[in-house]
Amino acid sequence: MFYKVIVAGVIAMVLAVSMSAALENVDPITCKIDFTIAVLGAYERNINNTNFSLLISNLTKDKNMLIEQATTGNASKIREFVKNNVDTDLKSARIGVDSHRSLKHGGLKKEQKQALKDEYKKVHDIFKTCQQNGMKNLGEKRVEAYTKILEQHTALTDKFEAKGLNASGMRKVISDANAQVIVPLKDAIAKANSSDELHSTIKKYCLFNGCKNGVNFHFAAKFEIERLSATLAHIKSKEINISDEQVMKVQNMINSMKGLIVDTGTAQYAEDGKMIRGNIRGAYDDLKKIKVKKTQSVDVSRGKNLKEERLNEQRN
Repeated sequence: MFYKVIVAGVIAMVLAVSMSAALENVDPITCKIDFTIAVLGAYERNINNTNFSLLISNLTKDKNMLIEQATTGNASKIREFVKNNVDTDLKSARIGVDSHRSLKHGGLKKEQKQALKDEYKKVHDIFKTCQQNGMKNLGEKRVEAYTKILEQHTALTDKFEAKGLNASGMRKVISDANAQVIVPLKDAIAKANSSDELHSTIKKYCLFNGCKNGVNFHFAAKFEIERLSATLAHIKSKEINISDEQVMKVQNMINSMKGLIVDTGTAQYAEDGKMIRGNIRGAYDDLKKIKVKKTQSVDVSRGKNLKEERLNEQRN
């Protein structure tokens, strides 16, 4: 009997992760926009000859565009829009308020100053609530996206195992990812009492490589390494014309990648990450060349996980 080992890519990971990255940017930023518009409005209502209408108009357009772009799930486009438009308009608003404050406050009546103070407190309280709700929504959507990714990989592992391969290593990676990232992230979000706590929590647990000072699980790399190991073990156990040199070459790549992952731990990787991705691609290419007896090819197509991890290193 001939054996054909098919290692399929991960379906819908792009949608799950990109949509998560897009949604997590919108709520906190729209809170800032609403707060700034409210402050500008307070100045216009309480101080004569104050005209912030253009700033308010620009920020309103920014908010509407941001919400519209969020529905597309294009995180890179949203980040670009925030950098080039939203941040610029928020900065202009801050400059406008600061300039007006330094020029006018000395001549304001007591009632005007009190009115500004009261309005500021009111909108700032709304802003704090908005920020906290937005950050909580961010965290919950992060958990939702991570959970969906693990579900997709579980389904992929089921298909892999159904072909007669040992998928225990892949299942352990999925289980560890849930225990070390999703469970603590979910618990910390539930216990957080402020937007700052929520923000810190979200930056602490990353399924891939996006936490600068937190736990980076490096899921894609770990999963692919285990899938490679299982594929090589399956090939070695069957009647396949494979030289010791071919086996050792792939096995050495796998051992090297495992060593790099162990050395990296939960820290972010940079150059090591490039090396791991390169070795995984190389190992899959080498496995493709292995021939089953009677010249039937072993079809091994590498997964999309690696590309997705690289795209998400700075996201999550």
